Amino acid sequence: MAFAVQVPVCFLSVLVAYVCLRSSTTPTVRKNTSSRLQDIDITGSFLLITTIVPILGVAATLPSALRHLTPLIIISLTLATTISCISAVVFYRVEKTVKNPIIDVSLLHDSSVVSLCFLNFIAAGAYHAVLYLLPFFVIMVDHQSASAAGKSMSPLCINSR
Repeated sequence: MAFAVQVPVCFLSVLVAYVCLRSSTTPTVRKNTSSRLQDIDITGSFLLITTIVPILGVAATLPSALRHLTPLIIISLTLATTISCISAVVFYRVEKTVKNPIIDVSLLHDSSVVSLCFLNFIAAGAYHAVLYLLPFFVIMVDHQSASAAGKSMSPLCINSR
């Protein structure tokens, strides 16, 4: 249900961003549609999707797959991980050579950028762990109702944008 709500909101936000925001990298001279389409890194977009989707698929199926470990599940998890790794390497090489990359991969050579990305990953993991475990703590340890557990999470939900 949450996914069905988030997808239209995501499309709406992309539309609003497209209409309202002007990129600082685009010149003020209007280009025709075909030259604008040539500036889009379609190969990088496809490779980024083929890098991320198998990782998400493995992360979503891994808990249930570990209970029923069959050769088919092992092969599919290995194949998804291999596809994701190969796609990530090809994505890196393509983004180094393209004119308008999606991600400037030269930033990954800077240790402060990499450490900031790692710190952001750790902070997001900690936030989601608290968001997941706080209701259990309030119900089990503090012996409060489920509504009180939901009420205790309201500052976290309001703060997240």
